[in-house]
Amino acid sequence: MKKTVSIMTVSKYVPIGQHICFLIAILANSLLLYLIKIRAGTAFGRYRIMMICFSVYSIFYATVETLTLPVMHIHGSGILFYVNSFLKNDLLWGVVITIAYCACFAFCISTLATHFVFRYIAVCKSTKLYYFDGYKLYLWFLPPLVMFGAWATTIIFIYVPNPETRDFFRNMTREVYEENIDQIAYVGPVYYTWENGKRQFRLPDLLGSLVICNIIGLSFTTCIICAYKTYKKLNDFSTQMSNRTRALNKQLFWTLGLQTLLPCFTQYMPVGLLFVLPLFEIEVGKVGNIVGVTCCLYPAMDPLIAIFMIDRFRNCVLHIQGSGILFYVNSVLKENIYCVLPALYCGSFAFCISTLATHFIYRCIALTVTTRIHDYRSIKLYYFDGYKLYLWFIPPLFLFSVWATAIQFIYVPNPETRDFFRNMTREVYEENIDQIAYVGPVYYTWENGKRQFRLPDLLGGLLICNIIGLSFTTCIICAYKTYKKLNDFSTQMSNRTRALNKQLFWTLGLQTLLPCFTQYMPVGLLFILPLFEIEVGKVGNIVGVTCCLYPAMDPLIAMFMIDRFRNWLFRKESPSAARRNKKIDVQEVL
Repeated sequence: MKKTVSIMTVSKYVPIGQHICFLIAILANSLLLYLIKIRAGTAFGRYRIMMICFSVYSIFYATVETLTLPVMHIHGSGILFYVNSFLKNDLLWGVVITIAYCACFAFCISTLATHFVFRYIAVCKSTKLYYFDGYKLYLWFLPPLVMFGAWATTIIFIYVPNPETRDFFRNMTREVYEENIDQIAYVGPVYYTWENGKRQFRLPDLLGSLVICNIIGLSFTTCIICAYKTYKKLNDFSTQMSNRTRALNKQLFWTLGLQTLLPCFTQYMPVGLLFVLPLFEIEVGKVGNIVGVTCCLYPAMDPLIAIFMIDRFRNCVLHIQGSGILFYVNSVLKENIYCVLPALYCGSFAFCISTLATHFIYRCIALTVTTRIHDYRSIKLYYFDGYKLYLWFIPPLFLFSVWATAIQFIYVPNPETRDFFRNMTREVYEENIDQIAYVGPVYYTWENGKRQFRLPDLLGGLLICNIIGLSFTTCIICAYKTYKKLNDFSTQMSNRTRALNKQLFWTLGLQTLLPCFTQYMPVGLLFILPLFEIEVGKVGNIVGVTCCLYPAMDPLIAMFMIDRFRNWLFRKESPSAARRNKKIDVQEVL
């Protein structure tokens, strides 16, 4: 008997968004943990431990979310929540991971409330900070654990699969998602059903929803009350507090404020509406899947707020002052003043953007000229045969060398740049410029009211901007010609070949759009703004973060844009089928 395979009708963008958020959550929380380790001093006190615990938990929460890949659907007076990961058809562990996911949400929002309680006590009741000394600090995680247990118990005893809910959701799951409700792991309440024109309320489901809404409300109310009292105290200047302490407390307060505003729109409101709308039979259907995406946004974006709001975390790499740019090492090699890492880092950036341009040249050559109508091969593709393929890496290596040489011989530390940056590094970063590894141009200085231009630094800046411009222009020209050819239907090309080439083109397109906002524009502005003495100061640190986003997000574009990769990742295609089609794909892409 032939086995039928159900076709998932969940939008492909939902699992794509969930996987991207998972990877960002891992990277961002790992970075925050590292910054807490090296930058959070004694001024943070015991709050440092709470930040570490919350970051570690966010990684765990993001992992549980990825193991679940939740699909949510409001149907009539019920909410269907089913697993869309590899555990979908495991009726035991699928339900277990669903329960864990829902309970983790409760732990997350109640832990956030605990953070606000800590800030309230630290600012308004500082004499009672002994409540967080020693082992007492860990007792503050008991209330979140109770909420975790309450939410999990509600799901286990009320919302697990039963014959009534299966019958209620059966037709909808078959028609909308092409799934058999008896073969998927799910949970969900049904508040009431209609019998003979009358509502038949299901009290356990209603009570379970009441418990869940109370947990959300209690957590949110605690955050609001503590936030109001903390804000009022911080703005009461009659309270004796050093400027440094007040500034740090304000940073931590606004960090927590944004960390509450974020879950308002990604967790509190979406999840709250998810449990309230079915009471009124407001059937939003598959729109409920948005909740699955918004919830996974929280652990991904939450650590970024702390990184950018707390100056000790934010002020790590780059600083634009007057007509100069300071780029210093903040790793274990910081005090190695002969460190060549800045030159290698900058040279690697040049290699990266020029290699991307080489990709565009390949796609352009592969598509713009044809010799044989049936297999659509370009006469100039022999440029990439054998050893010739590796020769295409010579231009990127050359630009790597040019950029690295410019850094090593023009922008290395010297007495003039040390004096230029000395006061700023001491006041802003509490660093001694003579003891840290740094590079950076100073385009001109002022003497007797006149600009004194430094030609080597200007030439170095011009050289670097030309490398960025050459790479970007190459990408744009090749992209235009490739796009024009792909949309020329007078060219004989099989549908499969055209579709594959379009996937590769749009992949490259997004892989250029990404560095536009993470590399080309930020780095270009970094070298241009000092010419006009536009002093953005510590805001320049954003460039250090955006540049490291590129290698983290670039491979995701290829994985999710090329259907052969995407189908294998989501197990829509078996490895054996992928191997059978591999040879055909290679021939057609050429």
